[in-house]
Amino acid sequence: MEKVGRKNERDVKAFIIAMTALMIVAAAITNGFYSGYDPKPSSVAITGFILVITLAITAIWYRSKYPGYVRSK
Repeated sequence: MEKVGRKNERDVKAFIIAMTALMIVAAAITNGFYSGYDPKPSSVAITGFILVITLAITAIWYRSKYPGYVRSK
C-alpha cells in the first residue's frame, strides 16, 4: 500500500486561480453586452453556464484529488 503524504497545495492554488480568471473573463465578456441595467438574457445565460461548469469541474477535481475525504466536525 502506498503511504499518502501531505498533498501539494500549489496545484490547488493554481487551479483556483485559473477558475477565478475564467470567471473574470466571462464577466468581462458579459459586461460588454450590458445596456445600462438591462442585460441581454443570452449574456446572463452564458455567464451562468460557465459558472455551473466551473463549479462542476471544481467538485469533480476535488473528489478525484482527495478520494475518501471526510470533513471533521
